[in-house]
Amino acid sequence: MSVWFQNFALLSEQVELGVLLVYLYGVFARQSGEQWVIDCSLGIIFGLASLCAMLNPLIVTDGVIVDLRNLFVGVAAAYFGWRGGSLCALIAITTRYALGGAGAMAGMASILIAAVMGLIWLY
Repeated sequence: MSVWFQNFALLSEQVELGVLLVYLYGVFARQSGEQWVIDCSLGIIFGLASLCAMLNPLIVTDGVIVDLRNLFVGVAAAYFGWRGGSLCALIAITTRYALGGAGAMAGMASILIAAVMGLIWLY
């Protein structure tokens, strides 16, 4: 199998994860109940999506990986406020810390920046 095909397959998996999140958002958005419970639930779901994205990255070269974790964190903060955004960011930061490596601190910082930018967009 060629490297190009493998990279395309990995990227399409992350796009499929995004499609699943859109579907779950639609299901939860139509629920009645406490808004903070819905926001927290979706924050956890988006956090788990960022975890999945980090566990299956697109590796460009040694030390350079591409995944969609910051997209999920930013969207969670922008759409679900500080509750959903903070839960999503907490899951993503914990996962990035556990993965370790030379880029762990930069990865955790980028997650925080994505969450803050999502909150800025919201307000």
